[in-house]
Amino acid sequence: MRIYIITYLLIVSVYGVNAQQFRRINVEGNKYKVTFMVALEDSSKVTSVTQIAGSGVEFIFKYYNERPSFHTYSKQYIADSIAYILEYGEDDTSQLLSLDKLADAHIYTEVPTSPDSSIVVLELMLADTIAFTQNIANMKSAQSLFIATDDGSIPYSIGELKNLQILIIAEHSSTQIPASIGKLTHLKTLSIGSGTAQNLPASIGNLSKLEELNINENISLNNLPPEIGNMIGLQMVDLSNNGLTEIPSTIFNWTSVKILVLAGNQLTTIPPQIGNLTNLEALYLDDNMINVLPKELGNLKKLKILSASNNKLKEIPVEICENVNLVKLFLNDNKLIGIPDKLSTMKSLTHLYLQDNGISIVPKDLSYLPLLEELYLSNNKIKELPIELASLKALKTITLGGNIILKMPAFPKTVDIITNL
Repeated sequence: MRIYIITYLLIVSVYGVNAQQFRRINVEGNKYKVTFMVALEDSSKVTSVTQIAGSGVEFIFKYYNERPSFHTYSKQYIADSIAYILEYGEDDTSQLLSLDKLADAHIYTEVPTSPDSSIVVLELMLADTIAFTQNIANMKSAQSLFIATDDGSIPYSIGELKNLQILIIAEHSSTQIPASIGKLTHLKTLSIGSGTAQNLPASIGNLSKLEELNINENISLNNLPPEIGNMIGLQMVDLSNNGLTEIPSTIFNWTSVKILVLAGNQLTTIPPQIGNLTNLEALYLDDNMINVLPKELGNLKKLKILSASNNKLKEIPVEICENVNLVKLFLNDNKLIGIPDKLSTMKSLTHLYLQDNGISIVPKDLSYLPLLEELYLSNNKIKELPIELASLKALKTITLGGNIILKMPAFPKTVDIITNL
């Protein structure tokens, strides 16, 4: 499976070492760009992926494989992933890595017991929050904080770290996120994951410089404060795998947002105001209970990825076909019974996922999609495919398993026809 990595590492962990210099590493090509941070004993010697794999570094990084999330992976996994991207991307890049020194930056993995103005990055696995609060004055120069707590609580004193630009709360069992987070007005990235938060403080709306918001895997979180709409500079928002039953209308003030992830909640509707987010490039609505997609999605002219798999959709709104820049459309695992002819106007479409529905007729106009590479039609009610589909020049894969097809086009030998389930 191809891994698309299109963003940057936030924090790197080097366990057992209190401070390390680290460098920014870039891997670039026409199709892919990867930027991350690496901490090493001697980063000046790293010039290849192989040397990263042998460096003893674990990475905490963020990637988009159809949807964004935070993960910890081994050094070998990262090295293999980068090598894979470079091998199978558009470019055959011989220069694997270029290094730029990020001077005098350090990672601290223990709570400092005396003032230290050189602290830039803190990565803290707290057995309790008492020592953190007692020594908060020693950490005020910190710009990035990764924190996980064994006792489950998120210290209120976290609001005293006024220079923070990145805050990642990895694991917690707090039902309340402290309102003091609203004091961190320099934050650009906030992530709250894997916990039992029941609500967010209204003060979160004070984070006017926030560009990236990740609040996921808090299954007791079923609503959001309206003040969340005040963060109008947001560019990427991941609210996946919570317990959200609705979304406040104020989030449609996020007119700068490019990526919005609402997957894995309990949403039944998407308000028509979604059409206000005209800079949106990727929208993920998977694994909800949505019955109808709003026609206003047709206003999102910059949209490249629309993913609404595993919902209760019965039809594809014709207006969606007005998204002429859409590259990938995921509508599998729904209750669709047809495909609109107008889908053929989406000339940028390369991937179309319609498997596991109730579709019986495939329109011949799909043959007008010049860039379509992958077409997923398995587990429907299809008995016949139009012969015109054989003219899809870019087609590489078509899945048909779970149908009883009596008439098949004469596809070229270059097309991988998958008929098993």
